[in-house]
Amino acid sequence: NATQYPTEIINTAKSHLNSVERKSQEATVKVIHEDISAFGTGTYFTLKAHHIVITAAHVVIDKEKMIIQTPSGHQQYGRVIYRSDETVDIAVLAVSPIPNRAPIKLNSLKTKADLLGIPIIYSGFPNDHDLMLIRGTIAGFNAENQTLLAQSYAWMGASGSGVFDRKTGDFVGVLSAIDVGVAYFPQLIETIVWVSPSWQIDKKSLSNILDDSKLP
Repeated sequence: NATQYPTEIINTAKSHLNSVERKSQEATVKVIHEDISAFGTGTYFTLKAHHIVITAAHVVIDKEKMIIQTPSGHQQYGRVIYRSDETVDIAVLAVSPIPNRAPIKLNSLKTKADLLGIPIIYSGFPNDHDLMLIRGTIAGFNAENQTLLAQSYAWMGASGSGVFDRKTGDFVGVLSAIDVGVAYFPQLIETIVWVSPSWQIDKKSLSNILDDSKLP
């Protein structure tokens, strides 16, 4: 069972977050695959009048509906309306408004040219912990699979987390995986994090899909 900390300690901890970090925390949800009890993380956004959750494609696998769960335990369904191809690990779910969550407007998306070295943050549930906020830096770009490489931390459960520029709040991308290195045998490197870039989302196409879609 999760430890219940006194409210005054939690409020003190929150006071050390900047506005981008607070917004990330307030928009983060779990994305749960009910058939196999697996889950990832998603971020609650609005695009025009639409409410959506963006996560990783490998979190939703081949499902058409996923359970969206808030940190307080509220659950509702989200319907998968967009799933990337094999090279882009991003999926989008249409949702009705989520209680006690504050959506982020899907506005500015970072481009490859202005990313190297920027400070980043994401909120998620690595290793099934309660909601955590993780900081890091964009350290490079993997040309082979077109992912960003972040010097940060991730583990299973955090897949699908929205990654943001800690200073500007721009949406950088979606946490996809951790690196695998080989030193005598394969090893997971949880401090090298793969991020699917947000510029791979076609906002115009996504908007058109949403205009034609129905809620879950």
